Amino acid sequence: MNENLQITLAVSLHAADEELRNRLVPINKNNPLADLLALCKKYAHHTGRRVTFEYVMLKDINDRQEDIDNLIKRLNGIHCHINLIPHNPIYSAEKLDATPMNKIRDFQRALSDAGFPTTVRVSRGSSTAAACGQLSVMQGG
Repeated sequence: MNENLQITLAVSLHAADEELRNRLVPINKNNPLADLLALCKKYAHHTGRRVTFEYVMLKDINDRQEDIDNLIKRLNGIHCHINLIPHNPIYSAEKLDATPMNKIRDFQRALSDAGFPTTVRVSRGSSTAAACGQLSVMQGG
């Protein structure tokens, strides 16, 4: 690995449990989480740069205490930053709700208390369906 590689690596994590990540990030079935995290650790070690883990907060899906515990366990030893992203609802077959902001802040506090730099992304554009993840074509039926 090139130690002079000056890029910021951002990984769409969204779950620290294999089964849940298979559901949320289907490519995980071909690229297991353990392999991904090993590569992230190697990247951070060789480049001296931290990895940013993106984590969309989904109510009662990946915002539970067990999810916090899994993140702490899986990311231990990886020089990283965790970016918690409030979910922006979209029209889809599966109804996914946003985690309430107070619960996101509690999640952030638990990760920060465990030594992980963690931020909550500020969402803009959700009122006009133009926020991250919302831009899509809607057809009448």
